[in-house]
Amino acid sequence: MTFGEYGALAVEVARSRGIARGDRVLIDVSASDEPLFWLMGPLSVGASVVLCANLDPARVPARVAAEGVTKVFAPSSVRRSNEDDHAMEAGRPGR
Repeated sequence: MTFGEYGALAVEVARSRGIARGDRVLIDVSASDEPLFWLMGPLSVGASVVLCANLDPARVPARVAAEGVTKVFAPSSVRRSNEDDHAMEAGRPGR
């Protein structure tokens, strides 16, 4: 795979998860070992990332508010059970 192909895939990953320019994406890096999905996707469309390791579900709302997060990319244990499996709008289920 070429760098251009990786870039195109990263853009598609972000778009498929509703991540766009200007979003601030809270990412639990322990949720995935594939940075193409959790890091390159948001960055490729002009979103910024807030990286967390071992995110405590009880602290997510405070972290979202403190960091100005618009999307959360974390395992389902961090999010409510009715939310999208990959990304959600902060405070509301994914689009």
